[in-house]
Amino acid sequence: MAKTGIRPSRPLLACLVTMVVLGASGPYTPVSGARQQEQGCILPPPQTLIANTLDSLEWNVLSERSFSNVHGAPYREVDVGISGQVEGCTSYGHPGMGDIWFTDVPDLRFPQFGQAPLTPGRAGSLQLVRGIGSFRAEDGSGMHVLIPKTRSGWNGKLFVVQHGGGQPYPRMGELVARQPGASFDPHMSRNLYAALMVDKGYAVAWVRGGGSAGRVDRVVLEDGNEGTRSLREHATRELALVTFAQRFVAERLGERPRLTYYYGFSGGGQTGRLMHYMPQANLSDTDGRIVDGFLLDDPASGRAIPVLFQGEQDVLFADAGERSRFSPQIDVTHLLYEGNDNLAFMRENTRLLLAKGLGHKHRAYEVRGASHFDRGYPVGRPESLDVGGLTEAIIDILDQWVDRGVEPPPSRSDDSSLAAKPAVALPEVACPLGVYYAFPTDGPAQFADTNTTFAPFDGAGLEPLNRRGELVDMNENGVRDERDSVEAAWQRIGLLSAQEAFTPERYAACVEKAAVGLAEERLLPWRVVEHYRSEAARFGSGQ
Repeated sequence: MAKTGIRPSRPLLACLVTMVVLGASGPYTPVSGARQQEQGCILPPPQTLIANTLDSLEWNVLSERSFSNVHGAPYREVDVGISGQVEGCTSYGHPGMGDIWFTDVPDLRFPQFGQAPLTPGRAGSLQLVRGIGSFRAEDGSGMHVLIPKTRSGWNGKLFVVQHGGGQPYPRMGELVARQPGASFDPHMSRNLYAALMVDKGYAVAWVRGGGSAGRVDRVVLEDGNEGTRSLREHATRELALVTFAQRFVAERLGERPRLTYYYGFSGGGQTGRLMHYMPQANLSDTDGRIVDGFLLDDPASGRAIPVLFQGEQDVLFADAGERSRFSPQIDVTHLLYEGNDNLAFMRENTRLLLAKGLGHKHRAYEVRGASHFDRGYPVGRPESLDVGGLTEAIIDILDQWVDRGVEPPPSRSDDSSLAAKPAVALPEVACPLGVYYAFPTDGPAQFADTNTTFAPFDGAGLEPLNRRGELVDMNENGVRDERDSVEAAWQRIGLLSAQEAFTPERYAACVEKAAVGLAEERLLPWRVVEHYRSEAARFGSGQ
């Protein structure tokens, strides 16, 4: 492992006999400003935890290669292996709850296993134990840093990208190819939109995390036990890695990023919520924020939500100073994803932020017709939606909001108590040729709830049943019957009158109206409108 000019590195602690504060010597004692957490799990303040993790880091460059973005600007990809340590707490004897995780926010996270709304004492029976967790480069820990070769090709900003749960420490892979001047770049979710980000001139740090499906990160606990846990829900670890990425970019380009954004998908979105909601955590050593804006894409199980009980009282964001430090945050919800009460918690998150006076710093965009994975995701299905155009627009919305103070479009939700306008319907959904639904009958069972398939309005055969044996009620009459034709479906939902026929021209006009409407609201890039026009023309020509 190399020494670092970013911050002096130090060998990892090999074991823990008594609880030791990283970066100090002697037994653990409560630190001034420490928070009393769930069942007496006392940890140092977040800024101390971040500094201690940064002090523990050892890293080296595993490989480096050159490439260009779609505009020909030269970039380099630097694969960095990173090892380090964190302080936190875990629990025993609660399968699916605290015994999977090693976290620094047990009082925020552990009570949120269960149903919304949350109530005081939800996790009061958890027996927590403190310890030190280690993440190791040899297990895959690290990041892919994509950096312009010159400052002239850089927009001065950094996007940190965090993948979801699944297997530990996945690699980013080769960026999906884009074509100069194309009206649409398909399959961008395969690399979690890193390719779109470099095409916009960002530096990108694609973080490899431990996931949740395989617990490989070692923990040594205060009670003498050792084992493995996932560090995915450790807020200050992620904030320390964001800080590392900022310093790494500054060393390479001679200038610190002017703004830093965080994109988290699924479990990465859950991590982002914890980073943002942990009190006093998202603060830089220059009196600013570590992360200036959050884009949280379908956070796993819709959690964490902004609730932190002290006794019977929810105290999170009760302080005006805390609310003033809240960064702009955008949440995206895929409405067909039902796992772990996802939609209920996503909407509860929006409701709570509104109730706490943070609605002006938050937007929520629900998306119809998509489950967790879109078409481009590595295990996505080819017949499902590709939401890359919408995501590209939201990346720009976040940047304009943070950098220039441009108000984002209002939230969109099919719950009218949360938003004045309904959920986003991409042209494929607004002008349907069939119905998208989750739980396809074929394919791996483990991805059934996260994937989407398609049943066409072909007027042939019965409406389908999904993998769970549930009716896909294509005409919404509560009875399994024959599928509509496209014409009958459009007449039923009001896109055609009872006397009108479905024609390619009417289909193209509907697609045009839907795409232009989204672009006018800045929820679709104008170049992607051209893509939809050409797709409608192809449909009309029978291709």
